[in-house]
Amino acid sequence: MIFLARLLFRDIGKNVGKREVVFRIGISTLSVLFAVFHVFFLVCFILYGVFSMVPINLISIALYILIVSMNRNKVSGASAMIFVVIPSAYSLACVYMVGWSIGAQWFLLALIAPVYLIYEKFSVIERRLCVLLPIITMVFLCYMVYIEHMPTYGDKSYIVLEYGDILLAMIVGIMAAEVLLFSSLFNQRRYQNKIANLTDEANRDPLTKMFNRRYIENMLTNLFWDENAIRERVFIATIDIDHFKTINDEHGHEAGDDILKKFAQVMIKGFRGTDVMARWGGEAFLVVLNDTDERGALKALENFKNKLKYSEFIIEGEEEKKLDIGVTIGFVSCIVDDSYSECIMRSNVALTYGKNNGRNIIVNYRDVPGAKSF
Repeated sequence: MIFLARLLFRDIGKNVGKREVVFRIGISTLSVLFAVFHVFFLVCFILYGVFSMVPINLISIALYILIVSMNRNKVSGASAMIFVVIPSAYSLACVYMVGWSIGAQWFLLALIAPVYLIYEKFSVIERRLCVLLPIITMVFLCYMVYIEHMPTYGDKSYIVLEYGDILLAMIVGIMAAEVLLFSSLFNQRRYQNKIANLTDEANRDPLTKMFNRRYIENMLTNLFWDENAIRERVFIATIDIDHFKTINDEHGHEAGDDILKKFAQVMIKGFRGTDVMARWGGEAFLVVLNDTDERGALKALENFKNKLKYSEFIIEGEEEKKLDIGVTIGFVSCIVDDSYSECIMRSNVALTYGKNNGRNIIVNYRDVPGAKSF
């Protein structure tokens, strides 16, 4: 078992899905368990003198070993089908050759766990076969009862074998319950992750992978409704790439998109983890600077401009061309009585003032002539 665990868990941490690892561990562990019980049955049949069952048990053991070998690298459809066929075939053979007293019909319960565990690995036809196989087996067993096919081997008692079958059925039943519980929890977590991923995609700009306008507006709405938020410690900055239209006109929109993606990466690395950034639209971006004062906000924006200055923006083509990207930034402090839309409007006023006065500068709204004092 230690060897089996080492063999199967070697792929954890590699590019192998967790569910795939669970399939492999589950099927291979059950295969080893069944093989051990078949060794036990083999010894009992030899002691009881039922030699017709010896080759059947040897074949079953060999098939379970084959399943473990096949699952070393992946769960194949063939190994999964073999896993389902063995219990049905074995129970039929035991009842037909030895009779009901051996209790082999309990072996059909062993189908519960493997069928559920590997159900998703089957095609539609294989799934139907998995459902029909135990039903057909039970119908055939009932037919044997009807025609009173009850072979006996003298007055021998097969109590040990019957208890062995019942014990195996109990163990597999417990494992099936654990599989059902784990799968339920796994599916629930997968569903939650899927919802979270869909929500995250809806809040992301498809080009830059930054937050989009919808997300940051919702975030600001919650912030401004929070009575405990200290708005004087929150600043909003609007950032616009200078001469971006010229880049599109001279190098094409594809090159412009590459510049935007690179610019977004610089932004993500250029601000603090507590700051929230989003693409506002076109070449305009919005940053919410949290828990800082005016000096801290200005310093954070200057640090970003410095990082941008030393970042390489290269237009690929027949001849690579390096561009110097500049930005104009307008920022403002959020005041208690303001709405977030008013704050954004003021940061845009500061941005426009910067665009009209040389570009590539940072402008505080309170420094704009005629700006509302606060």
